[in-house]
Amino acid sequence: MTYTVSIVDAISVVAALMVLISFYWPVRPILTTAAISCNLAFVAFGFYLGLPPVWLLHIGLIGFNLLRFDLGGGHGTYFTRLG
Repeated sequence: MTYTVSIVDAISVVAALMVLISFYWPVRPILTTAAISCNLAFVAFGFYLGLPPVWLLHIGLIGFNLLRFDLGGGHGTYFTRLG
């Protein structure tokens, strides 16, 4: 029995790897970039399978991550600017 990898399988693996990277990467600009890449992969996953809750959530999270990246300047100053 053989198994062929479909597009949705590949997208889901990329999305899962981006989630792991975004949780464990210690450098702020790369972490935020990984989180945005993860959101893009989940948007593609949601569109491909026709799951509006998935792609709507991650489109919103892309905006949040872009805001976080902009406020922090990529140097971890996000929380000091809020206070």
